[in-house]
Amino acid sequence: MMREKAMNACCNIRAVPLLLSLALLTGKAASADTGPLAAAFLAQCHHTQECALAELASNPDTDPALLQMIQAGMEGKCEAQVAKVSQYEGMPQAQAMTLCYRAASELPCEILRDDPVIPECN
Repeated sequence: MMREKAMNACCNIRAVPLLLSLALLTGKAASADTGPLAAAFLAQCHHTQECALAELASNPDTDPALLQMIQAGMEGKCEAQVAKVSQYEGMPQAQAMTLCYRAASELPCEILRDDPVIPECN
């Protein structure tokens, strides 16, 4: 059941905060071998992290120490999820997931922040 929910979440841009939360909570090592799905996931995950950090940094009320702590907490968290994402490489839905992650990673932060509908993710 959990695996099915993860599969459904992988291609839904609205699930990005959930995926990032999971990334922040786990500490598993990333696999050295990554395929196109894992590479697209990493690009999307890093882009989403960069957007989140940029938004926090642009707020004059954000304490620099808090921003630094959040940034340090994010380090390596995308890579920690590669093994989980990589298990879907070669499955029928992997190509669609790859296209979704790539499309999300190419969106400007301003658009991504507004929780857009991404055609490749539907």
